[in-house]
Amino acid sequence: MNEYKIILITVKEAVKILREHGWKGDEGHLRAGIDAGVYDFGVSFKKERMVYEIYLNKLMKWIEERSMEVSA
Repeated sequence: MNEYKIILITVKEAVKILREHGWKGDEGHLRAGIDAGVYDFGVSFKKERMVYEIYLNKLMKWIEERSMEVSA
């Protein structure tokens, strides 16, 4: 049987990965996009404070779908 694992990353980690791929936003931009449903690689919900769950596999797929190869 295959083993699957859900890998969650923080907003800060997601911003770092996105910037490595040319994205220009910041943590507030990412949070607002997740809250608005613009970025489907994460979800947010309110507990004592807002909680953000960002799924690494969905983030990487999102980047791949929107990226283009750039020659150095």
